[in-house]
Amino acid sequence: MENRITGRSPERISDEEVDLRENPSAIELCEEVKRLTAETREALLEQALAVSNEKCNALISRLNARVEDLTQQVRSVEWTNDALVRRLKEDVELAVEPADNASKDNGNGNGNTAASKYNYGKGD
Repeated sequence: MENRITGRSPERISDEEVDLRENPSAIELCEEVKRLTAETREALLEQALAVSNEKCNALISRLNARVEDLTQQVRSVEWTNDALVRRLKEDVELAVEPADNASKDNGNGNGNTAASKYNYGKGD
């Protein structure tokens, strides 16, 4: 970029060439820049933290809903399992009852079972 009045381009100034000790307004401006930079960083970090918290809370909510759903499924499976176990026990009792009655009738002449037909337990 050229200066319109002089027609010259500005030359780059190095940090060694600048002495701000005698320029209180430049010192004040540098301090203000540092303060604003720190405030901006802090605001950005707070914003990032807020976004992160929102995402974590949303994830926790989804996971809690999934846990609740799985808990209901487990309860349903347990209930079904308990019902099936009760039914199996009843079926076993119904199946064993005739066999118990048959073994009671075995050998005393009162029953008409295969065991009594062959005289099991008579000492033959």
